[in-house]
Formats: sequence, structure tokens, C-alpha cells
Amino acid sequence: MGGEAIYQKVGINYHLIPASHRWMIRDMVCMLQLKTHYASAEYVECGLGFFF
Repeated sequence: MGGEAIYQKVGINYHLIPASHRWMIRDMVCMLQLKTHYASAEYVECGLGFFF
């Protein structure tokens, strides 16, 4: 280990549209993750994904 930082990501991925052939968009994902260093939070990642 030698003094290397330990990071973890805690979050959720939420699928808003179930896979279906009726829609042009097959799936839409909303993501929210918190990057932590031990017990302190470093930053937040959020995103929105579309699958065609």
C-alpha cells in the first residue's frame, strides 16, 4: 500500500425507461455517485445516459 490513497464511489443508477421497441430511445439512465476518501466526501458525479 505504501501511503496510497483509498477512494470509493457510492451511488445509484436509475433506469427511467424500460427497454421497449415502441420508443426510439431504448433506455435512459440517471446516475448520481459520491466519491469519498475514507470518511470525507471529495466530489459528486452526476450524469444522464441515453441508449438508442
